[in-house]
Amino acid sequence: MTTVKTTADLRAALAAGTDVNTIEIAQADQPDTASIRTEAATEERERIKGINALASKGFEKEIEAAIDNGSSVEATALVMFKAAQDRGISLASIKSDAQGVTGTTPSGDSKQGERKAAVSAIVLGASRR
Repeated sequence: MTTVKTTADLRAALAAGTDVNTIEIAQADQPDTASIRTEAATEERERIKGINALASKGFEKEIEAAIDNGSSVEATALVMFKAAQDRGISLASIKSDAQGVTGTTPSGDSKQGERKAAVSAIVLGASRR
């Protein structure tokens, strides 16, 4: 009895003159469905985490739709970018809405600034008690 697994094996057996009645076709290898399911679940969790990382207030419908229809993180980012543009949200408008805040640098050496920050934290902690 000759056992074949593929079409190529069958052709080779027939070309070698094997009697057709002595050829047995092997059962196909079954995939490991448990590992496939685990891998798919992991990928889906990562997709949803990525989409949720893009979420911001006002875009709940876009996020919900992306999760429901199976959109990729990249496709969701493009949809949200387009939605932001449609709503007039841009980097320029965000900058124009921002309040003017100036930064300050501690005077003196860096150790003096660190000491002042530490003392301020200690005082703040003590005043809460």
